[in-house]
Amino acid sequence: MPSQTFRLKKRKDIAYRKLITGMEVNEQVFGDGRTFVCTQSDEALADGLSWYRGQNRLLMALRRRYGKEFVYSWVEHRPKAGMRYVDHKGVSRVSEGHSNRHLVVYGTGFLEARWLGDEYARAFNSRITGLELVRSKDALACYMANYLAKGGDEFHKAVFSHNWLFEGWWEFTQYFKYHYGEYPDSDYLYRIRMLGRGIIRQQLAELREIGFFTRFEDGKE
Repeated sequence: MPSQTFRLKKRKDIAYRKLITGMEVNEQVFGDGRTFVCTQSDEALADGLSWYRGQNRLLMALRRRYGKEFVYSWVEHRPKAGMRYVDHKGVSRVSEGHSNRHLVVYGTGFLEARWLGDEYARAFNSRITGLELVRSKDALACYMANYLAKGGDEFHKAVFSHNWLFEGWWEFTQYFKYHYGEYPDSDYLYRIRMLGRGIIRQQLAELREIGFFTRFEDGKE
């Protein structure tokens, strides 16, 4: 049976692969991404406000504002009270048991800090911190994925929107790696992403039957 260390490392590696691949492709589709952190205030904690209801309200507000093209991924963690941890700016802190959700989003263009902060305050009476452009995709993917390698008493979770790349994209990368011995690069996935949902579904069905996409004559086949 694999050790916990092995399982956590595998979990982190998968998260990193999903994050960096998605950021590379989505940058080609939408341009620059944005990243920020949803925090949990002392007031929200004391008042017993639902963490997940607050997060869902913010995501609904973002979807209403930016439409179906809005895509996101987040990593959530809750260090046990008293634990020492390093925040998104590299500062060592002592946890008070508050939840944090680190998001990376595409499809928003310019994301107005005041609007975002006001929406989150209404949704959860807490603050948004660290809003900035995605400058180093690799550094951000490593930072977010590292949370998935933590065990013990710290809670952690990663989620990707259903349209992070395209429906069935992670399944496709696994088939591709099995067939060719390597993951598809971001340019290849970008071309698939731009095919359209109907063609993608057709190609995925063919992939399961014959082991490769038939769409690109100049690509692997």
